[in-house]
Amino acid sequence: MTEVIILGVIHEIYKDDVLEFIEEYNPDVIGVEIRPEDINSSKEYLHISYPSEMIEIVYRFSKEIKVYGFDWLGEDMKNKKLSHEYWRNESIKRLYRQFESDKGFEKERELLKIIEEKEEEFIKKSNLKTYNSEIADIFVEIYYKQFFMILDKTPYEEYARFW
Repeated sequence: MTEVIILGVIHEIYKDDVLEFIEEYNPDVIGVEIRPEDINSSKEYLHISYPSEMIEIVYRFSKEIKVYGFDWLGEDMKNKKLSHEYWRNESIKRLYRQFESDKGFEKERELLKIIEEKEEEFIKKSNLKTYNSEIADIFVEIYYKQFFMILDKTPYEEYARFW
């Protein structure tokens, strides 16, 4: 029988807890949110696009444990290198910036902001174990259901589908 543990984290917040958990648990395999085509890249390259805990997981554990990347940025980016420019100009980021400045969605953004603020309060009071609970799942579910309903059949629908 194979045991699978999915560990949710907020990037950079629980970094030390995540690394400690992996050391104590000593898994046979680790999946990390890095594209498969990037997983064996240099630290310098990885720092362009990925949070430090992901990079540290790869470099700290991959000599002893198989580390797989599983992130995906769309078919148009498959097997292509990422750059600083990608994160400034890529179409999803442009849609995000347009949505954030669209005056027609101020009330909707305010609703999402309230949910985000409440989740942030929970995060500040939490540790890795309490964050990986049903409470965190509820915040995520409420946020994304609202997010998808707000952006459905709008010029920003592609941004929602990406998430």
